[in-house]
Amino acid sequence: MKKKFLSCALLVSLITSCKKTNDHPATNVLGQWQWVLSTGGVGPQIITPTSTGSSRSLSLNADSTYTFIADGTVTDAGTFSISKITNSAKSIEDELITFQPNRARSTAYNNFIILKSDTLIISTIFTWEGGLSKYTRRK
Repeated sequence: MKKKFLSCALLVSLITSCKKTNDHPATNVLGQWQWVLSTGGVGPQIITPTSTGSSRSLSLNADSTYTFIADGTVTDAGTFSISKITNSAKSIEDELITFQPNRARSTAYNNFIILKSDTLIISTIFTWEGGLSKYTRRK
């Protein structure tokens, strides 16, 4: 009986101590990203460079700075950090990017990120309408 209990205790401790590995470390998001589309709002509506006549890009740099550029003009810049959050109900980890703009009196804002190969999806958080922007890595 004691042996069974110890075996079960060992098994439980092994299972609960295992950490999920990350297939795409945060450093993989670094680089130059070209905007492909955004969606969200009531409807929802989808906007693209073609539908807006606009070109947008995002730079995520190794020194933890970022720059959003629209039609050659910097629209937002500051620092960013990436953290992992665990959804205990689903036992999954999500990556969260926090942008801290350089502008006076601006507050940081959080977004979920999904990185698949050369595609970066940045999804808004805490909005009832939802919304996301999709970028591809510039080579």
